[in-house]
Amino acid sequence: RKGEVPATSGKLMQWNLVVGVYKNMDASKVHRVFLNLDYRKQWDKYTLEAKVIDRGVATDTDVVYQSTKFPFPFSNRDYVFSR
Repeated sequence: RKGEVPATSGKLMQWNLVVGVYKNMDASKVHRVFLNLDYRKQWDKYTLEAKVIDRGVATDTDVVYQSTKFPFPFSNRDYVFSR
């Protein structure tokens, strides 16, 4: 699915939604694979670095830093997110 939304700069930002189907896999296994940052670096060739940078013990959340390789002519991207 593709779409466009207006950005605060007045220009349009484009987005793509990618959906995958995992056949013959239970949801808990897929969940564990995506949460395991060390394993992600083995199967995702675009993940350069991924690590938990803060743990919220009271809220049971992690703050994750991830560096992702992008193809030329784009620069690599750094993400910080909570999970």
